[in-house]
Formats: sequence, C-alpha cells, structure tokens
Amino acid sequence: MKMNMYRGRNSAYDVLNKLKDLDRLVDFARARIQLCIMLFFFKHDKGSLEEIAEAINERKKAVRDALIKLERKGLIVRNESENAYKPTSLGKRFIVVLNDVLKSAENPSLNSSGIRLNDMDFRSVASQLIAMRYIYDVIVYIGSSYGGSATMTTISSLLRLSPEVAESYMDRFPELFVKQRRRRRTSPFSGRKKLKTIEVRLSKKGMSVYYTLPEYLRLKKSLLYKVLRFLTRTGHLRVAYKRLLMMENALAITMIIALFLLFKTPVILLLLPVFLPFLIMMRSA
Repeated sequence: MKMNMYRGRNSAYDVLNKLKDLDRLVDFARARIQLCIMLFFFKHDKGSLEEIAEAINERKKAVRDALIKLERKGLIVRNESENAYKPTSLGKRFIVVLNDVLKSAENPSLNSSGIRLNDMDFRSVASQLIAMRYIYDVIVYIGSSYGGSATMTTISSLLRLSPEVAESYMDRFPELFVKQRRRRRTSPFSGRKKLKTIEVRLSKKGMSVYYTLPEYLRLKKSLLYKVLRFLTRTGHLRVAYKRLLMMENALAITMIIALFLLFKTPVILLLLPVFLPFLIMMRSA
C-alpha cells in the first residue's frame, strides 16, 4: 500500500491526512496494541516479544497476536537468529510519517494537550493519535452535513463511542468546534419535558480545515458525490452508504407489502430470499 508523503509546512490539513494514511495500515480504533508497537519502533530499532510487552505494558499473548498481524501487513519482520522483531521498509515509512504527525501534534495550535516525544508513554500517545483520527471523521461529518451541525448523540453514534468519551476526545481540540446547549422534545406529540442536547458546529478554524480535506474537494467537483450528499444529507461516505442501504431496504419492504396487498397472495415468501441479504447487511452496517 502506498503512503502519501506530504511536504511543506505542518498544518492541521497535513496532520489529518497523514493520520488517514496511517489508519489505512493500522486501524487506530480497533488495533491500539498494534499502534503502541509501532510507537515502540519509533524509539527502538528492534525488540523481542518480552521487551515490547514490557515497554507498552501489555500481556504477552495480546502483543504476540498484534505482532503476527503487523507481520501480515508487511510492517515488521521477525529475525529468527536474534529472536527479535524490526520494522520493514514499509514499517520505516510508516514511522517517518508517524514522526511528522507527532511533531505536528506538539504544536499548540493543532493540539492543545500536546504530545511529549522525549518522555513517551506509549498508551497516552496512542490515545492521542486515536483521538485525532476520530476528529477527522467528526470534521468531515459536520462540515458536509446539511445545516452544518450535529448533536453529541449523533457524533457518538458516528464514532461508535459513548457520548462522554466522544466529547472528551473533542475537548482536546477546542479550537475546532463550537458547542451550544439546546432544549428539544423527542416528539411533538410527546408529553415529556424538553431534553437538553449539545449541538456541535465547526469553528472558523474547523471550517478552514474542512475546506482543505479531500472530502470537500470531492464534494465540490463531483456531481455524483453531490447527489449522494443530497439523498443522504451528509458527505461522510460511511454514513452515506449506510443511509442508502437503509433507504434501499425501506423501498424493498414497501414493494413487498404493496405486492402482498395487490395480489392477496403470500408473495412475501417468494421475495424474502431476494431481500434477506440486504436486511442482514443493514443490521451489520
């Protein structure tokens, strides 16, 4: 897999796009131990299973499984004679880009909490990188959505995190977001009291970052992408595809009901095998 090597001054645009490249190789959200291992090689040329497990403070079995997966991805290789692991050429390029991201993250204008490279805590650095990757998704979702805002409940669903954890990640980048507390009813016919919700918008700096991302440029130039955004009310591809799938299934169910009522026969039993795969995909989306 090719990794884009960005040049020029460090900016929020560069950091977020480099993170996206890194995330393609190591899924930050689902492979935290793999990310910690690559951070280990950021400071060490090689290391044994025991050394890596002790350095990142993880169980040997979990580290062994992560090392096997990194080997399959071509990021590291095991030296049998030395009983040690070291990064491959692809792994070294990964570390080069990771180094650029970490240096940029020390810039207060990009990251208010900062990352100290000299005294690296692998878990805390991994947590910070994961937060930055989540922020990319939030910026794209809010920036491309109709109305230009989203509630914390929607954002937590997007990131597949609890609202509290999602908000804690966003609080690390206060210069990118503007929060407003609002009250609203769950339904106009509901007798419940109005619920407090947190509505999030992008700040001027957040919008300036969004305008430089590939997703915005694609939305600006591609007619197909504009149509997709119009139909699904968002330019975030994963959310847009999920909503399209839900619309497709809703249409399929409507057609089944219409045929059933029209012919008064169990047509639904004949068509169910056709639409069942779509129903399963919708549940797993």
